[in-house]
Amino acid sequence: MTGSTPATFSGWTVRLGLFGGALLISTVLLHRLFGMSTPIALNLLKVAAAAACLTVLIGVLALTEIWRRGRSGLAATLVGLAIALITLGWPLALLPAFINLPPLNDVSTDLEAPPRFVALAKARTSEGNGPDFPKERFARLQMSAYPDLKPLLVNRSSEEAFQLALDAVKRLKFQLVAEQPPELKPVPRPGWIEAVDRTLVFGFYDDVVIRVDGDHGRARIDVRSASRYGQHDLGSNADRTRRILKEILTRFEETVPAANARMERLVRGRAAVAKRLKEAGQRTGPRGTSQDRGQSDVRRAPVPTGRQP
Repeated sequence: MTGSTPATFSGWTVRLGLFGGALLISTVLLHRLFGMSTPIALNLLKVAAAAACLTVLIGVLALTEIWRRGRSGLAATLVGLAIALITLGWPLALLPAFINLPPLNDVSTDLEAPPRFVALAKARTSEGNGPDFPKERFARLQMSAYPDLKPLLVNRSSEEAFQLALDAVKRLKFQLVAEQPPELKPVPRPGWIEAVDRTLVFGFYDDVVIRVDGDHGRARIDVRSASRYGQHDLGSNADRTRRILKEILTRFEETVPAANARMERLVRGRAAVAKRLKEAGQRTGPRGTSQDRGQSDVRRAPVPTGRQP
């Protein structure tokens, strides 16, 4: 194993392993920090994964040659294999989600009339996923895989619910793109919020639209999250939708004491006004008008008995 002749593929194992690892790191940095287009980044990631797989294959051949023929190059082979396995770590970690979850890249809490992208429609080009929700293909898959994704109903006015949703988007540190508050008059119209989120490591862009509809006392909040590129989101859009709904619900619960306090002040104020009106009525009611009081005094006064002339 310490012979002077190195194994045939030992040198190629470390070279190809370094190439795949360097390509992975540079692609992530260029896409996340320097604006590399997502289609190019996806293709380069596929090349990096293919290089890592090929590295493992020739590394096994090199180890076999080293073992059987006593060739040198063990250290280089092991280094190349280690780099390749690290490079393959991210796709291997995502493999269970790829197998167990349906191939969805767009989810919505309203499958009958999903919220529409307006400001972000132009960002969803023909190179990737379009702005329309593929209802026929995705509705059944989503109901089976994510039955918990449902609209959020809150006992607040649509204006308050819209503000809660807007605060939730800001707290989640999404990039706010557009917003339109709901309108009740002259024609009721739902409000909507559009924002962009990026995945943690690779920085892929995913689009979010939140629709708020309702009246003065009750509101319905629907959320849609969609990937711009790729056919399988590995469950990321469903997770993002849950995060948004949870954050909105948290904001709702945080503002319940304030809303209750406002309601209590309103009730106390109305009760105080009613009490003052009642007391005023009690004070003025028995006394009546001045004429009535005069007549009453006359009736109550004793009749004087004068002397007979």
